[in-house]
Amino acid sequence: MKRISLLPKSIITRVYLLITIIITVPMIFFSIYWANETKHILLLEKEKQLFTIANLLITRFPDSFDEIIEKHDALHLSDDEKRLLINSILQPIVAEVSAGWPDYYMGYYSCNLGRVALAPTTELFGQKKIAPGVLKAYQSRHPEVFILEDAVTRNGGSVLTIIFPLLDNGEITGHIWVNSNLQEIFILYYRQLSERFLLSLLIWLCLMLLARYFFYQLRISFMQILLSGKENPEQLTQFKVLIPVADAFFSLQKRERELEELKSNLEILVDKKVTELTKTKQQLADVIESISDGFYTLDSNWNFTYANKAFEQMLGIDRENLLGTQPGDYCPPNPAIKEVFSKAMKERLPQQWEGYSQKYNKWIGLTIYPNNADGGLTVYCKDIDQRKKAEQELARLDMLNLIGQIAAGISHEIRNPMTTVKGFLQSMQKKSRNEKEIEIFQLMIDELDRANGIITEFLSAAKIKKTEKKLNTLASILFSIKPLIDANILEEGHNIRYEVEPEQVQLQVDEKEIKQLILNLVRNGVEAMESKGLLTIAIHPGSSGTTLLVSDRGKGIPAEILDKIGTPFFTTKESGTGLGLSTCYGIASRHNAIINCATSPQGTTFSIYFNYPQY
Repeated sequence: MKRISLLPKSIITRVYLLITIIITVPMIFFSIYWANETKHILLLEKEKQLFTIANLLITRFPDSFDEIIEKHDALHLSDDEKRLLINSILQPIVAEVSAGWPDYYMGYYSCNLGRVALAPTTELFGQKKIAPGVLKAYQSRHPEVFILEDAVTRNGGSVLTIIFPLLDNGEITGHIWVNSNLQEIFILYYRQLSERFLLSLLIWLCLMLLARYFFYQLRISFMQILLSGKENPEQLTQFKVLIPVADAFFSLQKRERELEELKSNLEILVDKKVTELTKTKQQLADVIESISDGFYTLDSNWNFTYANKAFEQMLGIDRENLLGTQPGDYCPPNPAIKEVFSKAMKERLPQQWEGYSQKYNKWIGLTIYPNNADGGLTVYCKDIDQRKKAEQELARLDMLNLIGQIAAGISHEIRNPMTTVKGFLQSMQKKSRNEKEIEIFQLMIDELDRANGIITEFLSAAKIKKTEKKLNTLASILFSIKPLIDANILEEGHNIRYEVEPEQVQLQVDEKEIKQLILNLVRNGVEAMESKGLLTIAIHPGSSGTTLLVSDRGKGIPAEILDKIGTPFFTTKESGTGLGLSTCYGIASRHNAIINCATSPQGTTFSIYFNYPQY
């Protein structure tokens, strides 16, 4: 039967064009916008990491390059010899920081000697060539972040670079640089862009199919009207003998149309279901690949059959090389983990395990599910380090709350009788003429004063009264107690350095508590250092808050007790109460500030971040 066109082709073309312009084109623009936003967020995250690494290098850097040369009596040496001397001192610092951030390139640059220390590669040691962005940082005298194309350290690739100028007596002597390859971000950007373009194309095809289906149905309806003889039976009255044949013909024709329509609907339904299944499968794969936690599967022989990108990065092994191998090939044997996996494989029941990984230096949680499809296991590997730290923080706050309850009672119940006893002892001491008795009385009075000091620290750690916050700057509070700090440093035979940047925004703080916070941290730093140590107090304002840094050059805090820092009553000192840092954490909590501790064998840095007040 000849196909009849009921609508002009121009109308059909216009409908298709409207679908493309109104729906598909905006989706394409949205895809481009979304991919650009994702790239921007990733660049911001990368920039934060660069600042973190640069701050680590700055805190470890001596006062200046000239100080190193003068300290080693190397003024008469050649530039190459000076460069090697400075490298012997700074290269271990760079290497140590680089070990914690292996994917980043970093180093120190001297204006006179070029690159004096860099990692993870030393191919450009001594090179004096600098990027255009370095000059901008030198002019502004502030850190600068920029994207460098055709980076020499990355085989011509694009890198995100941060430059921290180094100043000595107001003069720029060099800079610290850290950069990171942007290849992964660009790959993710183009992948997301491609996926959304494909999704837009798929939606466009579906809409085109729906429009085509609509026109097809419209044509069928009109064809039925045009070809049905029953709509005009007068045409057959002169062929009465053929009316039964015509009826049979129309009946078969109707059945054929119904079958054609059913076939068309079935094809559309199948195509739709296939598209939905394909989309669902792809979405599932994308979700598994995009999650930040590790996910992998094992067969019944303990061989890897699948691993997502996060787990690949966690192990640092390419997935193609990972498949077909076993977990024991990459991780040290752990009897507890092995028992949990064996139990899940044998009993075919979900199992969970949580523990601290020495290899990754963090808490790891494993959830293991039996995979009945191949008799293996599906494993979800989650980083629970933040949750564990939160639990430890809650425990510490509970302990502080307990101290508050104890302090509220002992402040009146113990201090009053102690004052009475002390008064009687002082009176008896004055009346006594026996020197031995006077010494005993004085010892008893000193012990009462020591007990009273412990009670005072209880009350300070608990801080049951309300804080009196006023607008102030950390610099003004610091300089108000500077003579006291300098006297303490001088008495202990140490040196001190102040790095205070001007603060543009005042903070809502309790001045007395902030003084106590600084003095406690200074006292801890002084006690941690041997003779002629250097204590650094720095204040760095930021865009959303101000950071207070107190750094010492002691031996650092052992890793096994680092998690206990700030816990009430925990101390490593023979005469300590374990309430100094606990008091600091309490003060920080009342000011909505965050305390972080960075330690190494070369020293310890406590950083307290205060958020600006919101109006």
